[in-house]
Amino acid sequence: MRSVVAVGTVLRADEGSVLVPTGPAGPDHQAALTLHGSALPPVGTRVVIEGELVGRSLHVVQWRVEPDSTSAWQTSYDVEGVSASAAQGVLDSLPEDWPIISVGVTRTSGDRGVVVLELDHATPEVHDWIRQRPPGSVHLITFVRPRSEDPEPDS
Repeated sequence: MRSVVAVGTVLRADEGSVLVPTGPAGPDHQAALTLHGSALPPVGTRVVIEGELVGRSLHVVQWRVEPDSTSAWQTSYDVEGVSASAAQGVLDSLPEDWPIISVGVTRTSGDRGVVVLELDHATPEVHDWIRQRPPGSVHLITFVRPRSEDPEPDS
């Protein structure tokens, strides 16, 4: 059992309520967490949940509503970014065996690029990889992270 923080949208599934990454995910998304507890958030709500994780089951300790604007699909990135070719190089260097939920390059306000990397969870290897990329080239979003990392580190 691990104490974690997870951010996503609550959906209804055959087994009850599940938390999935906010975006075009359905209740059967491979990253879905089955929610358990006496006070679950309402279906259709984007939330931050603190709880105890065993496998893909999350016992909810507490939760709060999280604005849709913080989703990987909604956030505007107010960072300098890097050139389009540098952003593509970062994207091409991404290891394929990581627990990737979504990844892509988005444009910043200065018409530069930033790789938006959404992972199920981040490992020390992920953080090392990001530190080796050009500054401002990667925005990391994790679906589940250890409670000790709240708020989420970002690069």
